[in-house]
Amino acid sequence: MGGIAFKSGYDVPKMANSKKPGGNRILIMGASLVALLALVAFLATKGDDDTTNLSGEPSETQAVSVTGTPLPKWTGGDTSATGLTAPSIDGKNFAGSQITIAPSSHPKLVVFVAHWCPHCQREVPKIAGWLDDKGKPEGLEIIVVATATDANRPNYPPSEWLQEEGLDLPTLADDSDYSAAAAMGLGNYPYFVLLDADNKVLARDSGELEIEQLDALVALATDG
Repeated sequence: MGGIAFKSGYDVPKMANSKKPGGNRILIMGASLVALLALVAFLATKGDDDTTNLSGEPSETQAVSVTGTPLPKWTGGDTSATGLTAPSIDGKNFAGSQITIAPSSHPKLVVFVAHWCPHCQREVPKIAGWLDDKGKPEGLEIIVVATATDANRPNYPPSEWLQEEGLDLPTLADDSDYSAAAAMGLGNYPYFVLLDADNKVLARDSGELEIEQLDALVALATDG
């Protein structure tokens, strides 16, 4: 996001035959106050942390829009969401490019991870190695959602962590309210939601999945 360029100076009109000493100083101070108020207003509209910052560096959280009914919260072994239509999620990656989880031409596996979660820290390199060994599954889109981001917790920032682990997948940066995670019914980390092309839930799971379990999710989404 580019910043707004303010004028470096202001043309102060000359006060010919002024009888009030210090008049020019008052005008300059007034102009400076106007510039300061304009800057404050701009920063206020920029938002807190759910956006790409002014320097163009990655932002660890981004604005998220949810359309539809949230899925019931995952409680472990729960199949109540199977067959339900998941809400559509519009968000951005760390760099501010659009990421959408919505009906499309392909089924999707959505993987929710938190940078501070030890189970996620073990699962992410496992997924990266799985994809390196077997390649990205044909006909299945895999999307990572980096959620529960907290600068005060370990292994921050998630953008660097996922890059260091070599997880080369589209990644949606959840907002500071964890809107994407809540919409998909996240209950534990890591969390997996398998959706068909119409955004209907095929399966949900949580925890450190083994390679065989990841293969089974792919088969469920792509067979038949």
